[in-house]
Amino acid sequence: MAGSSCILAISLLSAAVSAIPSTKPINPCAVVRCEAGTVCKVQTVKCVKAPCPKLPRCVPTDKPGSCPKPVPGLFGICIARCSTDADCDGDQKCCGSCPRQCTRPVLPRHKPGTCPWFPKPHQVYCTSQQQCNSDFDCGGRLKCCGSCPRRCVKPSYLNMYRG
Repeated sequence: MAGSSCILAISLLSAAVSAIPSTKPINPCAVVRCEAGTVCKVQTVKCVKAPCPKLPRCVPTDKPGSCPKPVPGLFGICIARCSTDADCDGDQKCCGSCPRQCTRPVLPRHKPGTCPWFPKPHQVYCTSQQQCNSDFDCGGRLKCCGSCPRRCVKPSYLNMYRG
């Protein structure tokens, strides 16, 4: 009889454990579809009052600019801290081979085009949530424009090529 009560106890225990809700957070990128050449990354949005929210964003896997030339004779521990530019914050690129790490790119650091005109806010402090901090927080060809709040917008290409 001890064997059957032991099996019953194990069955009850496994049922109780499976009824406990998972504490593992849901991946916000699971429902986001990014265009070709971008991947979804969860990034903390800068805000006025902490805690700042983490939102999914489509980030380019190959950001504009190029990696700086490696310093001759500089060797480091072979650690890959990134695999594509999408693993790096802001406008940084994934550079090097040993070590491979996020690095400030060689110019250009801004996407082509100019920001459209936005009226200046009347507030001293921006209470609206920023959508971006640099052009590379915005997907595709969008640029980070405005002042309160900064947001991703389609750039203007007028007057770009006038001498």
